[in-house]
Amino acid sequence: PVAVCPAGGVAPARRHAGLDADVLAELDTADPKLVVPGELSGARLAALQVALPDCRLSIGPCVPLASVADSLRWARNALQLAERGVLAARPVLRAEEHLATLLVNSDTGLVGTLRHRLFAPLADMTGKQQERLLETLRAWLDSQGNVVEIAERLGVHPQTVRYRMRQLQATFGESLRDPSARFEMELALRAGAAPLPLRYPVSDLLPSPRSGGSRPQWTSS
Repeated sequence: PVAVCPAGGVAPARRHAGLDADVLAELDTADPKLVVPGELSGARLAALQVALPDCRLSIGPCVPLASVADSLRWARNALQLAERGVLAARPVLRAEEHLATLLVNSDTGLVGTLRHRLFAPLADMTGKQQERLLETLRAWLDSQGNVVEIAERLGVHPQTVRYRMRQLQATFGESLRDPSARFEMELALRAGAAPLPLRYPVSDLLPSPRSGGSRPQWTSS
């Protein structure tokens, strides 16, 4: 299946001459789509682009007929991530190339809660400080702590990296040595561009040092 994103949000009219007879098309709806049998070859894709100019196409994985709805949902989700800037907004997206990104972005509310829990220690910093430390943390996780590689990725001096890492150590402490915490941090950082500062006031989640109160607890019922 192929999810179609027309330019300007206007659904394209079906062009019978441009679409092969075996292509099922529903283009006059709020969520225009195509179902193409078999693997989408380069020639078939080129024909679709000619038939649907000024449209972004998001191609779902080739799946059995019973799973077409799932594949179409993944294709639509890829379009949404491109609109949010999580994926590059190319004319053609292939959901199969972004399965991990689709997975970690499959529940934005859960991702936001995870990010807030993990990065709450940054809440009192400015947005610029948060951005700088989180990009350093992401590079540190990706490079397994190689300072020279981190400096090259960020375009800064290695001494700057060491300074930022001391800040991260002071902020997150033992969490940076905990494999489970590092895994969660990497998931949260890879899950797109959830905005910072954090979406809840830190005072709502952390007890005041003066009050001696305990951290509020939430349970599901």
